[in-house]
Amino acid sequence: MSASSTQTEESVFHKMRNVLNNVHVSAGLITHQLQEFHVDDVGRVADMLEAHEDNVGWYLTQDPKGKKSLVF
Repeated sequence: MSASSTQTEESVFHKMRNVLNNVHVSAGLITHQLQEFHVDDVGRVADMLEAHEDNVGWYLTQDPKGKKSLVF
């Protein structure tokens, strides 16, 4: 194996390692941001609104739990 071939392989592996590291860091940042957005809360609010779909206006303005979902 020649020296130039070895250097090329090392360069390719270095670039691949950088790409994988960037993907890992980006995935970590996305995970952190999603946790801050309280994605689980969105599902709960959607479930509550669906459960009160016949009277959403009343639920959001009169029901104690419904009023809290407006803060969300």
